[in-house]
Amino acid sequence: LPHTVVTDSAKEPTCSAIGLTEGKHCSVCQEILVSQNYIPQHNFIDEKCSICNMTQPTADELFSFVLLGDGTYGISANTDATLPDVVYIPDTYNGKPVTQILESAFYRCEFKSVYIPESITVIGDDAFHACSKLENISLPSQVTEIGDSVFCLCKSLKNFDISESIVNIGNYAFAYCRAVESIVIPAGVKYIREHAFEHCTSLKSVTFMSN
Repeated sequence: LPHTVVTDSAKEPTCSAIGLTEGKHCSVCQEILVSQNYIPQHNFIDEKCSICNMTQPTADELFSFVLLGDGTYGISANTDATLPDVVYIPDTYNGKPVTQILESAFYRCEFKSVYIPESITVIGDDAFHACSKLENISLPSQVTEIGDSVFCLCKSLKNFDISESIVNIGNYAFAYCRAVESIVIPAGVKYIREHAFEHCTSLKSVTFMSN
């Protein structure tokens, strides 16, 4: 049967929230026909928004960085900082790429959205565990694995994109994500581990894509 196409409205970015491009999905089978992509929040130049002059906290105020063996950096939340509702993870630090979100990096942090740059290749286990206010997430194309409990207990998570590069979805990866209503599993996913979607009590449809 032909799809019943519904347009998912675009949303302009602001200084405190990322935006979304227009998308389309089928209201019958819930298949995503045109994916919505995240648009970074306003452009900050010299730590000030070029549109509304809002001052941006520095990376050192918001995050902790660890120099890794390959000369790149891993990132986690600065435990002394209060993160804004929208978190923009930098792609470089001290002139070197930020390539990893470390294990338990944002455990129990209270933000609504996070923008992850394409420089990230690894997201550690429990990275966003119990981020109970997190609503939106989009994973970069170089990440191939959603590790154990990465989004477990993200009770407000509604919109997430499992990119076509993902091969493995780990144990309890999305467990207790009670706001999720539909999931699209790309054709490249080979493993969905135990309890990956346990207690997703609002889940109504799962679509498995094929090559």
